[in-house]
Amino acid sequence: MFVRCSALGVAELVTHLDEPVSLVFWVPTLFGGGALVLLGVFRLTAPAWRSILLVSTGAAAASLATAWTLVLPLVAVVLVVLVVRVRSGPATPAAV
Repeated sequence: MFVRCSALGVAELVTHLDEPVSLVFWVPTLFGGGALVLLGVFRLTAPAWRSILLVSTGAAAASLATAWTLVLPLVAVVLVVLVVRVRSGPATPAAV
């Protein structure tokens, strides 16, 4: 999944090489957002709020550049929800 999204990001970047002003938008949002997501998912384990913050910020940044696809922003939302559930720990049953 990450490889496919990265390949599409690079392809999108190549199509905008003739417009240097747009590169100021594309490079930080695609690659910066992707780097934040990867750091939050694979690198940080504690504290949980940092991992959730990095993934949420990275997903939001990458979604700015790929909002026209409608699929990647939905995948980003699913990723954020999954990271929140995993990093928040197991749910404890209510005491009766």
